[in-house]
Amino acid sequence: MKHEDFSNLVASIKQAGQIRRGEMPPSRSFELQPDDISLHVSKKAFRANLKPVTKHFDMRNS
Repeated sequence: MKHEDFSNLVASIKQAGQIRRGEMPPSRSFELQPDDISLHVSKKAFRANLKPVTKHFDMRNS
């Protein structure tokens, strides 16, 4: 990895930590409402194809 790319990655990780701890606001955020999401299939067909989540990742305790 190039030194400049690695430095940018380290800075990004530090910034993510600051945002997570509430020390800095995120530069942007999105709030989606169910009505904002459109499906190209019917809701019934969408629900029929949902698969249960088998893994859960919790970044709060990392």
